[in-house]
Amino acid sequence: MIARVIVVLSFLLTPVARPSAADTASPVTRASGAELFNPHCGICHLQMGPGTIMLGRRLGPDHALLDERLDLDAAYIKQVVRNGIGGMPPQTRVDLTDNELDRIAGYLTRPESERKPHGGN
Repeated sequence: MIARVIVVLSFLLTPVARPSAADTASPVTRASGAELFNPHCGICHLQMGPGTIMLGRRLGPDHALLDERLDLDAAYIKQVVRNGIGGMPPQTRVDLTDNELDRIAGYLTRPESERKPHGGN
């Protein structure tokens, strides 16, 4: 009887291995900034999107496509995304989590050496 109690107690007190957050993360949670930019921002900010057209008119064609710009600052991107600007509505944390926004901002501010040549895939 005592042996059974000891076996049961040892079983109950043994830590259970739980999957890490990385193991249980959804594909969206693991998505890169580029993978998040296209569905969340691309509708307006890829070639011929309304955001691209408006930026081109306001700032010139060399500042129209966000993912080709070299002058963007991550803090500014986050501020614009959360608060909106001009015709762009604010994006809530339901639309885009802080973590996802961090990855998109990182993608848009990546060094020039990590960018593909214009027209490359």
